[in-house]
Amino acid sequence: MTLADFPAARYRFTFEMEQVLQLPFYSGSLFRGVFGRALRQLACMTRARTCEGCPVKSQCHYAQIFDLQDASLPYVLIPPPITVRTIEQGMPVNIEMTLIGPALDKLAI
Repeated sequence: MTLADFPAARYRFTFEMEQVLQLPFYSGSLFRGVFGRALRQLACMTRARTCEGCPVKSQCHYAQIFDLQDASLPYVLIPPPITVRTIEQGMPVNIEMTLIGPALDKLAI
């Protein structure tokens, strides 16, 4: 296996805070939750409360990323540094995301 067999791409998202945000010690889970919620709102065709029993689950981008049965996540989120505990109103926030392998094919959603 070579590096060419392991495609990956890194993206940076910049947000401006509309209000003050106090971050937990490790903010990665907070940003993962926000990302997951936004992706589900965009991708879910049935609007069901859960993915269990969904007839289109195998084609759903949300389910393919968040409803995995193993630990092979197709993305890596890099939140603000742990030293950042408060984000003031109007302050920019940078979040980096690396998409890995098949996740690159889902980018156009």
